[in-house]
Amino acid sequence: MSVLLETLERIMGWLQQHTPTHAASFRPGLRYNEILEAVGSLHAELPSEFFELYQWRNGSEDEQHTLFYPIMQFSPIDAALMDSEWISEDRSVEEGGFKYQGYRLFPFMCFEGDYYAVVLNSVRQPTSPVIWIPKADNQVIPCYTSITSMMLTFAECYETGAYYLNEQGYLEQNIQEVAQTSRKYNPEIAN
Repeated sequence: MSVLLETLERIMGWLQQHTPTHAASFRPGLRYNEILEAVGSLHAELPSEFFELYQWRNGSEDEQHTLFYPIMQFSPIDAALMDSEWISEDRSVEEGGFKYQGYRLFPFMCFEGDYYAVVLNSVRQPTSPVIWIPKADNQVIPCYTSITSMMLTFAECYETGAYYLNEQGYLEQNIQEVAQTSRKYNPEIAN
């Protein structure tokens, strides 16, 4: 089993133990060919770890039942494709859509106009940096070195209590501990 899949299972274990309703909101994974067919219209390549993520689970059912990250929904592939069109065409930086170092982006997590995305490339790469596209700014911000490092950050934050459930059952975070864990798994990222 890959590091990414082991890490996703750690996260799912935490969710099943602490918030079983949220854990149950994840949709079954897709077969490799289903993912390939779904993203064929992009005319670009997604990183290999993206395929691994969507073979594990095809997003979650409903943002109200998602604790994959404190405020983000893991998008089903059909929703991610719709979001991809929006950030590539309708919402623009210099009228050309959101790009990172000249490459188009493909979102896979969202919440109220904020997105996490991977880089589309002409040749499939094993990994991609994860780019944050905040709704409040007309910019893109690299925040994780890969989907794997993102999930390693999340898993450790769940397991160490940097992410925790408050008295009302909502997920919160200790910002200092989250930042320290993020630096541990993403040393190349400045912030």
